[in-house]
Amino acid sequence: MNDPNKYVFPPPYVRGIGRPKKNKRKDEDEGLKMNKKKRKCRKCKVEGHNAKTCKSCREKWQGK
Repeated sequence: MNDPNKYVFPPPYVRGIGRPKKNKRKDEDEGLKMNKKKRKCRKCKVEGHNAKTCKSCREKWQGK
């Protein structure tokens, strides 16, 4: 291994563009976030879908 052409060098470090992401180490008691809002249909007021994909209201609004 005295030949310098046989050395393996690490790849060059490429710095990302923009502000770096936050990498916070969470404690064991912190857990996952559960405050994510669910979708709510504005036509029938039922959670789990939106007005565009509402199947129960589709017949009502077809005659526009």
